[in-house]
Amino acid sequence: MRKPDSDYAISCGLTKINRETQLSSSWHLPSLRPARVNLPYPNSKMPESYIAEERLPQHSTHFYSTGDIILQAHTVLFRVHKDVLCQHSEVFKDIFELAEPENAEDPPATPSDADPRIVIYDNPDELALLLDFLYGNYINYENTKRCLRLTLLAHKYDISTLVEICCNHVICQLPIDSTAEAHETVSKYRDDPTLIPLALRVARLVEVPELLPWVLYMLSVQSDADYHLSTQSEEDRLLVQSYAGVTQKIRDMHPTIAEWWDEV
Repeated sequence: MRKPDSDYAISCGLTKINRETQLSSSWHLPSLRPARVNLPYPNSKMPESYIAEERLPQHSTHFYSTGDIILQAHTVLFRVHKDVLCQHSEVFKDIFELAEPENAEDPPATPSDADPRIVIYDNPDELALLLDFLYGNYINYENTKRCLRLTLLAHKYDISTLVEICCNHVICQLPIDSTAEAHETVSKYRDDPTLIPLALRVARLVEVPELLPWVLYMLSVQSDADYHLSTQSEEDRLLVQSYAGVTQKIRDMHPTIAEWWDEV
């Protein structure tokens, strides 16, 4: 399998489950700053009960009659074209090669329910957006949270063009400097604490340091207790906690700057 261009290494495993293939993947990261912390992709776990389902709903858009591979994301089935996905993603190409039976004969002339099925651990809605891009459909990038999650998914599958598009939109949407326009935009993102760990993952996994000023500002102007009470997962808390030393230094060095910024 081709290694990603960055320093991160991906490892994949395939397990046969009732004629289906279950894909598991993990990312191993080098030492990170300011603290070492595991950065799993969101929505990476799926109950085993989902895998055993025989009759699952088909996606309304991305279940093509001419498709030659079925992707199962949680409880949703996608029938897609391997050549379309392989054209944009070496990771998908490697996945499909691993899923090929060793004694595979020539594929059937027409697709059928017997098409290979690969179980992946991605959010179906986000996978649908990824497929929208691969198939040339319109995507609305104005939702910052959705754009951050799509950035991570595109990075996971090494689709660099989509990563660049999403990152450019996120950088334009988030208040990443101290201009008057940024002050006006800050309040828009206060009520959703899940944006902070998402932005941290993008900043560190995808190497987008432009997002860090906004994240550090948001962490500096609120108490750790208030943030932790509203955080959804232990993974998010550990990720945010890895920046506790940095945010505390900001508070200690400039105790009034964050308060002034918060009041502008």
